[in-house]
Amino acid sequence: MTHPATNGSASDALAPLCARVALEPAPLPTGDPVAFPEGAGLWQSSYARLLLWPVTSLETSMFRKEAIIAEGVLDRLLEAESHKERRPTVDGYLVLALPQAPSEDDRELVTALELSPRICRKHCIWPAVIKDDANQNSGWHRIADVTVVGLPDGKTAAEGAFWPTLDEESTAFWKEINPVDQNPVPTEAGGAA
Repeated sequence: MTHPATNGSASDALAPLCARVALEPAPLPTGDPVAFPEGAGLWQSSYARLLLWPVTSLETSMFRKEAIIAEGVLDRLLEAESHKERRPTVDGYLVLALPQAPSEDDRELVTALELSPRICRKHCIWPAVIKDDANQNSGWHRIADVTVVGLPDGKTAAEGAFWPTLDEESTAFWKEINPVDQNPVPTEAGGAA
């Protein structure tokens, strides 16, 4: 049996990814001339804003209209924040949550929208469709492609780094070539030099 994913909204899927990169949930502003659709969400930090905008239709003219409206809303949010903080927001991300996977014809429209230079970075995601009898959910397709949140957990080069154990001759040489760093260096016996 094939069916859409059912483990929650796009907002539920984005929230932990946003938290990993210090994008905190923010209330949707009131007073915008456009009503926010059900399921819309906003995350912010000192370096970026991410707006989730559910799209109701993939019919070409309706999809374009909804995308342009969402771009305008994000533009106003970024501008208002810039004026409030007296500094520009570094980045804006628009995530359009499609109601279903786009057809082959619709994928051209999705790609054109994502590559459009009108405003910010735009990404389209859609519910995953899985084939099993247990109705297990596999999430949202392309959510890992949202550049600000889609990076895998990384390991720094320093992770697991340690000072080598130095014998007395090496310790003396270290102090000779590095007179600025007077931190104790472990010796062969395990104590500080």
